[in-house]
Amino acid sequence: MVSISDMSTNTLCFEGINRVYRNAVVGYIRVTLSAKYPDTWEDDIRQLFVKEGIEAKAEAPRNTGAVSTPIKDAADLLDVGHFFNLFEKYLKDLFPDRGNMPADDLRKLRQNILSRARKIKDVRDPALGHPVEADLTPREAADMLSAAVDVLQHINQAAAQRVEDLWYQVLSNPSEGIIDPVPPPKVVVAGTLPSKETVVPRFIGRDTELEELKKWFEDPYSRVRLLAGDGGKGKTAIAYQFAISTLKKPPPELDAVIWLSAKARRFVQGHSVDIEVPDFTDLSSALDRVLRAFGAPDIDGKDLRSKEQECREYLSALPALIVLDDIDSLEGDNLTATIS
Repeated sequence: MVSISDMSTNTLCFEGINRVYRNAVVGYIRVTLSAKYPDTWEDDIRQLFVKEGIEAKAEAPRNTGAVSTPIKDAADLLDVGHFFNLFEKYLKDLFPDRGNMPADDLRKLRQNILSRARKIKDVRDPALGHPVEADLTPREAADMLSAAVDVLQHINQAAAQRVEDLWYQVLSNPSEGIIDPVPPPKVVVAGTLPSKETVVPRFIGRDTELEELKKWFEDPYSRVRLLAGDGGKGKTAIAYQFAISTLKKPPPELDAVIWLSAKARRFVQGHSVDIEVPDFTDLSSALDRVLRAFGAPDIDGKDLRSKEQECREYLSALPALIVLDDIDSLEGDNLTATIS
């Protein structure tokens, strides 16, 4: 058996780009677009690449036996060279405004995703000076893998970590020579944080509580902290401010900040407004939200035990600060299950 450490630069790059990166993006595109455009998404993908003969290209390796997996839908027709065009067309659907990012920052994030997807597409483009049959240099491979990490950090954190591991391996591959590392920028996932206006438009003081939370968070032997008090005392505001401050200055080991709220009502301009679908109502729905925050595919239909195990695996590889807001609004077995 050949270990990853014995693989060539080309093999490491192929593993990261054509397997991990491609499979994660294909899965994300399938789940996102089929939910958004259930009746048209497959035809839209085929039409976007009709001039490239996308279906014939996908069938060719299957006809020769080089690829054994069947084509089950239009997402399986895609290769990494197609992602830039799909990202460009469906940018706001695939990378939506999560409600907690200034417009200018959101624009820059989307531009970065597009530029990184284009880099992966262009590296092996013969028209840009790299013959298809030529081996990648260690620097080219490292740049491709770094670009894939940047994209995957917004789609699937587990896949991002796997590609980053391969990126480090390329940098230190003894058969190729060591090149100077330039670590991929760390991005902490915060896709489930609500907008500030819906939680705490103005936050003043509470330094003592925030400092206590900071000390708790730095304690490796304390995993759970409960903010208790009467309604209206600012528990949600404190938790939100702590999540924001942690997001702005994340410790090296933190990979995600995930906010889940069981609130069924909130105040808007002095009036109580119903929340049609709370983030969670029991343990199963809370696990669903955590798994979706990590970009886990195929959540529907899994039993509770499978969800718990998968969450443990994600959290072991990608530590997260998870805030469960308003759990006291749950009742009976739902409350017991959620906090257990």
